[in-house]
Amino acid sequence: MPLTDAHCHLQAPELAGVLPEVWKCDITRWVVNGLHPSDWPQVAALARSQPRVRPCFGLHPWYLKDRPATWLEELEGIVSEHPGCGLGEFGLDRWMQDADVADQLSVFKAHWHLGLQRDLPMTVHCLKAWGALQEALEAMPLPQRGFLLHAYGGPVEMVAGLVRRGAYFSFSTSFLAANRSAKRAAFQQMPLDRVLIETDAPSMAPPSECNAFPMTDPATGRTVNHPANLRAAAASLAELRGVPALELEGILEDNFHRWWGRDRRGIV
Repeated sequence: MPLTDAHCHLQAPELAGVLPEVWKCDITRWVVNGLHPSDWPQVAALARSQPRVRPCFGLHPWYLKDRPATWLEELEGIVSEHPGCGLGEFGLDRWMQDADVADQLSVFKAHWHLGLQRDLPMTVHCLKAWGALQEALEAMPLPQRGFLLHAYGGPVEMVAGLVRRGAYFSFSTSFLAANRSAKRAAFQQMPLDRVLIETDAPSMAPPSECNAFPMTDPATGRTVNHPANLRAAAASLAELRGVPALELEGILEDNFHRWWGRDRRGIV
């Protein structure tokens, strides 16, 4: 069955050496998210060279302070150059040090309105800012196609309200860790027609006992999440929901196309 990584960063330097083997993986497609204008050209280049890449361009809240003054014009330009792309990742983050939530909201709304105007799939980052996100969504028009909350780690109590506003939720390989039971509990209760899976590679690696493709960054010694770990996310989510693996994979594929739409270039 087809399998989509709904959120990853294959442009990251930590993955440069393994991309040839990544393209041989039995993954159908990767949604590759840019983080800053400086890496958007790399995301675009991956999409041009690999038809299974779905490019997204966005400004991550961690990198707002060093954004160029022309970032929004650059975003509008690169989106125009890549029909069938998405926006992301962008969002709200109170976990980061010295978070300027007012500035984050301004950038969030700029992405949101561009996504609505162009009818683009959007990928939202949210960490410890769920109240602010809820207020923002209540005050803005909602995209008919919905939007993705990647690696959803918010309260289970918020799921129903977010579903009403069009949210999809991606299950991360990192949620397999023993201390992430609350995150798994949320995915036990959300509607299956709103669920996707992701690696966030090279970040958010699964725990070592679930990591079939262990990697470390030679420069830092940190664990690197290999994109092929997506299969672990799919298998674990199927077990968590008590659904046969092939049945779940079919559901995930339908969910992806409902959110993203069929590729405008005619590529599945």
